[in-house]
Amino acid sequence: VLAQTPFHVNWLVERLHREVVTDSVMTHARGRLLDVGCGSRPFLQLLADHSTRAFGVEIDRQRYGR
Repeated sequence: VLAQTPFHVNWLVERLHREVVTDSVMTHARGRLLDVGCGSRPFLQLLADHSTRAFGVEIDRQRYGR
């Protein structure tokens, strides 16, 4: 989507954030992954391959419908 292209103002920030989170999880996490405040689950989907099980919890049901 637009935020995933260099034409979006937050593209670089989002890309660097994803790299930092992914590197941190791959280095330190093992087993199950819990993404608290997962929103639309972008990191949960990204990091699910690096855990045995991945879970997401979001409190804002009105915004995210879950």
